Parts: sequence; structure tokens; C-alpha cells
Amino acid sequence: MRANPYQQGLGKNPANYAPLTPLSFLERAAYVYPDRPSVIHGGQRYTWKETYQRARRLASGCASSSARPSGASSSRAEVSSWWPKAAA
Repeated sequence: MRANPYQQGLGKNPANYAPLTPLSFLERAAYVYPDRPSVIHGGQRYTWKETYQRARRLASGCASSSARPSGASSSRAEVSSWWPKAAA
């Protein structure tokens, strides 16, 4: 059977593969779609750029607090737009 030429040489390498993490997803979405909506909850609307900025502020706040990379933290909330408010 003949190999499909479009499926040859497709092994993972730095040129064609990068794992998608929540952080890299937010950063890329903010870069590619800065003015598109990311969160719509009732009358509240946030763009990808705003969501990324708020997530970075929240992470910065955690980093400057007593939270440490080796530690654990958690939050419990209903599915809503609560987390962008937490970083405001």
C-alpha cells in the first residue's frame, strides 16, 4: 500500500507543535482576537485582551501574596464571570 504523501514527516517538532496550555491559549487569543468577546455574562462583556490582562493581574496578585509555586490554592464558584472581577 502506498503511503499518503500528506501524512509523511509529520512528527512533532518545534516548527509544527507546541502544547496548548491555558496560559498560552489566553495569550494567543488576546494577540489574534484582541477585540472579540471572550466572556458574555448578562450585560457584562469582556474582550480577549481584557480577559488576558485580568488573568495576568490575578496571577500577579497571587505571586505577590504568600502563594508559592510548590503550594496549592483553590477557589470554588459557580460558573459565571466571577474570575474577571477577581482580577479587577
